Amino acid sequence: MAYLMVNPKSSWKIRFLGHVLQGREVWLNEGNLSLGEKGCDICIPLAINEKIILREQADSLFVDAGKARVRVNGRRFNPNKPLPSSGVLQVAGVAIAFGKQDCELADYQIPVSRSGYWWLAGVFLIFIGGMGVLLSISGQPETVNDLPLRVKFLLDKSNIHYVRAQWKEDGSLQLSGYCSSSEQMQKVRATLESWGVMYRDGVICDDLLIREVQDVLIKMGYPHAEVSSEGPGSVLIHDDIQMDQQWRKVQPLLADIPGLLHWQISHSHQSQGDDIISAIIENGLVGLVNVTPMRRSFVISGVLDESHQRILQETLAALKKKDPALSLIYQDIAPSHDESKYLPAPVAGFVQSRHGNY
Repeated sequence: MAYLMVNPKSSWKIRFLGHVLQGREVWLNEGNLSLGEKGCDICIPLAINEKIILREQADSLFVDAGKARVRVNGRRFNPNKPLPSSGVLQVAGVAIAFGKQDCELADYQIPVSRSGYWWLAGVFLIFIGGMGVLLSISGQPETVNDLPLRVKFLLDKSNIHYVRAQWKEDGSLQLSGYCSSSEQMQKVRATLESWGVMYRDGVICDDLLIREVQDVLIKMGYPHAEVSSEGPGSVLIHDDIQMDQQWRKVQPLLADIPGLLHWQISHSHQSQGDDIISAIIENGLVGLVNVTPMRRSFVISGVLDESHQRILQETLAALKKKDPALSLIYQDIAPSHDESKYLPAPVAGFVQSRHGNY
């Protein structure tokens, strides 16, 4: 998702593939974007004491990096020529995927250098030779596992059951589907790169999906919402959310998140709060304690004598037995009465009705 420097007139965008801004997409601002440490649109440390400038000219994209070496899609590139319609730019220690507005930059990965391929090819040949010697000595008719089978074993070993591997005609690998942990998937990527496999990664990881949903909710005015995974492409949002104008603005943003197939709203916090209030009334603790919701927990405050403390502990134990997921915190401090400043007179009683608590 592109949060910075959105310019609907620009047809080019970039996505950082490493560094502190990894995963962030940025549109070119008025056809130009500068990267560096001083006087630039985006402040980011470079391996040179200059800056990188991306500029749009005649519907083409050019890069100006001074004396720094420029590589595009793993090969040296002449900066006097326009960049291709999409690819990976490596310059001054920064790796950036670039493309037009309809290009899915999340699929691009930093290419492995050619020297790495030659080294891997040598190691692989030695491995093949060693396996051949062992097989000839043992007299076993088995052959060395091919690369697709090794990839299959890798995914099975990593316990990634929802990731699909599809080999293309050009010999590259397309990864898609879902995984639970981005750290787990990163180990798979590292192994594939060590094997010299050219791949495109379209896998959606649950922890990153949760983070994107959380970012949208915070940005749109739901700072206390909590998000958890409900399976591949599905999340559960814990918050007291109403179908109002504010939430109507959030829904299309959630629908635009890549890989998010379904979301569900949980209002269990509200029903849990009602159960706590009812239990406090039933056990004669009204006026002695305060109940404050704190994220997905409830904080109960009040200085109680020994008999009332025993009643409170029994009350909390009964609530936990009824709802094991309920999170309760008791603090032995005087309850706050800040709410009295909003009322014309002291509270005289607590009333329950079918319309709510008063």
